[in-house]
Amino acid sequence: MNRSLRLAILALVLVGCAPFRWYQLPVAPADARATFTPIAMAANQLGYRYYIQDDRVVVEPDGKSRIAYMFDAGNRFALCITITDKNAPLDIAFADAKAKADEVFNRAMATRVP
Repeated sequence: MNRSLRLAILALVLVGCAPFRWYQLPVAPADARATFTPIAMAANQLGYRYYIQDDRVVVEPDGKSRIAYMFDAGNRFALCITITDKNAPLDIAFADAKAKADEVFNRAMATRVP
């Protein structure tokens, strides 16, 4: 495959991807699954949509972002924020989503039994 075609395919793939950022969470991987229910409960208390899956909790606080509390490739418990609003100024959107993610996580940790 020639270089121009590869670059064109790469450009198409990148255009279709939503911007995201990762943040490591202060929870040991062995303890991470025990946070799933408290995270879901905190999201529910704040009026956010949430989904619990085998390896993550996905929270949708608004139509602008998606927050996943999940394991990263290194099996560390992490937070992945994806901006779903294609017209949002990214710095502002990430700051807003991170504040919401932190609020959910802090509420969850406050109710969790050690």
